[in-house]
Amino acid sequence: MNDKAQTAQLAAQLPVVLQQARPEEAVALMSDLAQSHVQRAQFEAAEATYLELVRRFPEDPAALSAMRWLLQYWTSAEVAWQRQRHTGTTIATRDTNIDAVQNRVQQAGGAGAFLTAPQNPQDILQTRASGTVNRGIANRKGTNPQAPPDALTEWRKRAANLAQQVEDQSPALFERPEIQFPLAALRRARGSAGQADGVYRRFSTVSPDEATKALAERELWLGQMTAEVPRNLLVCKRTPMRPHLDGLLSDPCWQHATEVTLGDPAQQDAQTTAPALVMVAYDNEFLYVAASCPRYPGALMTMPAPSDRQHDADLEAHDRLAIALDVDRDYATWYELQADVRGETRDRCWNDNAWDPQWYVAAQADETHWRLEMAIPWSEMVAAAPMPREAWGLSLTRVIPAQAVQTWAGSTSLPPRWEHFGLVRFE
Repeated sequence: MNDKAQTAQLAAQLPVVLQQARPEEAVALMSDLAQSHVQRAQFEAAEATYLELVRRFPEDPAALSAMRWLLQYWTSAEVAWQRQRHTGTTIATRDTNIDAVQNRVQQAGGAGAFLTAPQNPQDILQTRASGTVNRGIANRKGTNPQAPPDALTEWRKRAANLAQQVEDQSPALFERPEIQFPLAALRRARGSAGQADGVYRRFSTVSPDEATKALAERELWLGQMTAEVPRNLLVCKRTPMRPHLDGLLSDPCWQHATEVTLGDPAQQDAQTTAPALVMVAYDNEFLYVAASCPRYPGALMTMPAPSDRQHDADLEAHDRLAIALDVDRDYATWYELQADVRGETRDRCWNDNAWDPQWYVAAQADETHWRLEMAIPWSEMVAAAPMPREAWGLSLTRVIPAQAVQTWAGSTSLPPRWEHFGLVRFE
């Protein structure tokens, strides 16, 4: 079903098949079909299939799972941004000439680097460049005549209506964090911050889970900014000078950045593995991330040449860092970017493994540590760089295969869950 024509043909035949099937067979068929679409990143086809399932069998338990997926799909800022980019809503052109990258991200260098000092910007990281980006997601209406009118408003309206249906049919599901946190983000996006705070206030007082309560308290702190700063809050400072992507971490922006350590939650009393350090900085075009990770015994001591790098490589057997960025803090969908000791990368947007942003990574290593330096264009994730005091959800996880998992906010698995996120606040 990778071919769009086959998908369209199957969609056309579906009503006939469903008419001949028993109800339980029809439910199973539509559930399997929708999940298959999701796995293939055919999200509009999954949307249509889940909607048909809810319409035909609203009382079936499978319909509740469909509603949950649809609500998260319609409320997600990350998904909305990628959908609008692909449909061309409010399109603006971005220069993707690789020669021009030299003027935006300075070349990597440094003697003794395991990654040879790049002679071309392509050597920093090979990724697929997007040809155009949408520069208006939050409040701008579509200007492309082929794009659906005011699509973002329509998706949010659908989500609000669906939430009411979920509440009517399953009050228990409606009160779950995977429903309430996206609704809080939706209310905040529609200008009802007080209603969003009501959601967090309720979880801060009644949730039996301490990590979920801590998340709710951090959200409430953002609206009050009291002197008592919550745990798992990372300040990201604006830098006037971009770093050279060389993996040396010697640039001025890193000298003034706040360090966070990643530890093993299972070894809180005595950390047997030295903690990794992560720092962040930003300017109008890029989010910069730096990491320094102590090596563990038997670690790979060589890295492939830059020309051998593969986009979306298999990282499972290698020491790696995973970064999850939740733009709207719905704690249900986010961008996930991973890079390993070799400088190889993987990335995805929510369930979309086909998301191929253009970002830049330099890796370096010696006998005791390996280091990463990254530049992630804002235009791959949002309409513009965050405003001062804006906050995103952030999860940081280092996976050391067969050894340990080091985290910042308690996450011990990939992908993370809502309670495994902290906050990054931009200054």
